[in-house]
Amino acid sequence: MREFIAAFCDIGRAFRSRQRDPDIASTLNELEWEAELQFVRLFLDFFGDIPMVAEEHMNRLGRTIPGTGPVSAVLDPLDGSLSYASGSPRYTCTMAVKKHGIPVFGLVYRPATEEVFLAAAGGGAYRGGERLSASAASRRSPLVSVKSQIRDVPEVAALTRRLRAAGYHTERMESTSLKLCWAAQRRRAGIVKSLRSRHGVLCDWGTAAGLLICQEAGLRPRTWAGGAWRPATGGLMVGEGPYTAGLYAERASDAR
Repeated sequence: MREFIAAFCDIGRAFRSRQRDPDIASTLNELEWEAELQFVRLFLDFFGDIPMVAEEHMNRLGRTIPGTGPVSAVLDPLDGSLSYASGSPRYTCTMAVKKHGIPVFGLVYRPATEEVFLAAAGGGAYRGGERLSASAASRRSPLVSVKSQIRDVPEVAALTRRLRAAGYHTERMESTSLKLCWAAQRRRAGIVKSLRSRHGVLCDWGTAAGLLICQEAGLRPRTWAGGAWRPATGGLMVGEGPYTAGLYAERASDAR
């Protein structure tokens, strides 16, 4: 697996070297596509002919990458595209391996800082050689990352009000996988977002690895209603901030 991780990071480094290209905004789609093709070839070399859900293939071709067997993969070659295009270092390359649809390995690579976050189901979560434990982390953050597109959803608006009343502040999500890793480190108090599907396929390429990292660090994802989250479309939240502020419950006062 070490060889796979090293090769994955080698491909991801191309984003760091190309970020300062003066025409990056106009060539970004092609860069993401080229990188994804390299990642896909890497998966085929290491895991064989497995099915894959890759963001750029879904965006461009509207389909998954076919394969056989109980093992599959999800891939986001560049999580945080808008941040990347603006020159921000808050972007990642991320992937997860699943067995029978359940994530068993997750990898988040941050090219700007050479950080590698990973987790194996039942084996813990790590940043490099440092094991992550949300309960043992000494630092605390007042920031909760919220996906911009859902801020006006009544459930999210209500939760945001309670977060602010509890002393938290909200920020843009940027790279979901990075913010999930930061939640596992307690560099963020949590995240709030929603998952959708496309052509009947769950679009979890930017969340699967980060959620596994959070779970292995002791943070359990919840639905907006406060129940245990299972991989499906709809709202999810992770971290101490949303829990401290009070899990969402349908109330007339929240909708006003």
